[in-house]
Amino acid sequence: MENQEYIKDILKKGGGIVLLLLGVLAVVYFVANISSKGSDFSQNFTSKYREAAIRGREVSNLINSVALDITEINQLDKSGKTDKALNLIENVKKDNNAAKKKANNLSEDLEGLTDVALENEDVSEAKKNKLKKAVNKELELIDELVRYTERIDKFLKALSVAIVSDDRSDRLTVSENLSAINSKHQEISKLNSELLAMVKQLKIFD
Repeated sequence: MENQEYIKDILKKGGGIVLLLLGVLAVVYFVANISSKGSDFSQNFTSKYREAAIRGREVSNLINSVALDITEINQLDKSGKTDKALNLIENVKKDNNAAKKKANNLSEDLEGLTDVALENEDVSEAKKNKLKKAVNKELELIDELVRYTERIDKFLKALSVAIVSDDRSDRLTVSENLSAINSKHQEISKLNSELLAMVKQLKIFD
């Protein structure tokens, strides 16, 4: 009985960590999805910004799916439905890898935004420099989110082993992977706060 409660506790922590990831990523999408009404940047810039927003939504939706599925995996494992839990883990791995790939594509989109903005003659150099710093900060944030998906993949692999073996040492490995994920949370939160402050100062989308 004690071991079963220990297992349940680890899996509950796992779902919580992934939900934290979803919350951070939703902010990245929000920043990329702000209306461009009144912007003094070119139509080409705002159009590319909207394209980045689409990628942001796709990544956010995938991460949301991963979070919900891990919650379901938790329930299946607690109910002793091992085969279903393992099958779902394999599907979640695919969604998580897709999220990582789309996040990398989003980084490429944002890098292109800087080049387009710098070509705009109607925008002051000071504002261009602030935009460049903001985009670099968002790139840094997305890089950390990519690292999150990598850690989640490692967590899922460890979870598969633990579900099959139901061994305490394997459950400890799952817990260690969760600790590795959680250790980055404060850093991501800080980057997120810094990015939002930069975007507010820019007032690109008044």
